[in-house]
Amino acid sequence: MAVMMDETEGDSWLSKDVRRQLLPVVKAARQIWKSPLHVYYTDHSVDHSQRILVKLGQLARLLPKEEQLSEPEQTVIGAAAYLHDIGMQYAKGKFSDPDEARREHHGMSYQWIVSSVNPDLANDWPSLGLEGLKDIVDDIAVVAKGHRSVYLNTDEFRTVVRGDDPIRRRLLAAMLRLADALDLDYRRVFLDRLKTEDVPYESRLHWWKCHFVSAVVIKEDGTVEVQLRLPQSPPHIEHEHAIKAALDAEIARATAETETLLWPHNIRLRRDEPIVLRSDSIQPMPRSDLLALWANVKETWRKLALPEPKYFAAWYRELEEFPSELVTKADALADSDPFQAA
Repeated sequence: MAVMMDETEGDSWLSKDVRRQLLPVVKAARQIWKSPLHVYYTDHSVDHSQRILVKLGQLARLLPKEEQLSEPEQTVIGAAAYLHDIGMQYAKGKFSDPDEARREHHGMSYQWIVSSVNPDLANDWPSLGLEGLKDIVDDIAVVAKGHRSVYLNTDEFRTVVRGDDPIRRRLLAAMLRLADALDLDYRRVFLDRLKTEDVPYESRLHWWKCHFVSAVVIKEDGTVEVQLRLPQSPPHIEHEHAIKAALDAEIARATAETETLLWPHNIRLRRDEPIVLRSDSIQPMPRSDLLALWANVKETWRKLALPEPKYFAAWYRELEEFPSELVTKADALADSDPFQAA
């Protein structure tokens, strides 16, 4: 199945010197993610980071000419893209709990980054390949931490100056947060594990959502274009409405979190109608999971206080064909939040 845009570009938008400086970071990240600790998370490896870098390049080209990222800023956001999730690979103390690790990993990523170059602590922390970037390690750590949960309008995310170069921490963190949220991709999940493992329900729904996405591309005009891969229709037409709604909710939430910070820099995204490709080879979603996903989508739209998309009406009609006991179960799950699942 063709992808709309060549995602092999990866970090090609970064300068040659920046890519060279990041090589030790990439090597360290690959080693750290060699054996993921939490099996029901989606993929957070270097592959995830490289897709984020593609999206960061797509966001960066929306910046006005006079605001293009400097080489030090490229280095900061590139390193943060590779290291923002490493806190998930720390499993001591309270972080041995997968749910705690997921909730707080951004803070642990920050701690690991700054500790890895501290001479008094380096023996207790695996190297992250940052030894040649000590002058901007604090910036990398702050931007990595800002990829989720924390409030970005604080002094910690102020612009700082390194030598003669300003590092716009707030802008870089907002860009990383948005690019990370938009890495919805079938390559992040191995769906057969749902058949052999008890994956928590919120994570299970997040897996399904990724499973149906071939690519998310930010076009030059700021349009977010999504390519879906869905089961052949009939009998699975309901997947289209549910998955469209889930992705609309995800993109709406991601942009809502960052738009006040990114709009002044001309990064203004809007959702486009997804491109839908169907195939008999795409595994359909069980109806119980489909309904639970839909219930969460409705709750997300309610919390965002946005008008429901027009295709919700079509889904409501299809909902009448579902067994009543499944609808009741889905409504009971509406308060869970698969959009925060890892």
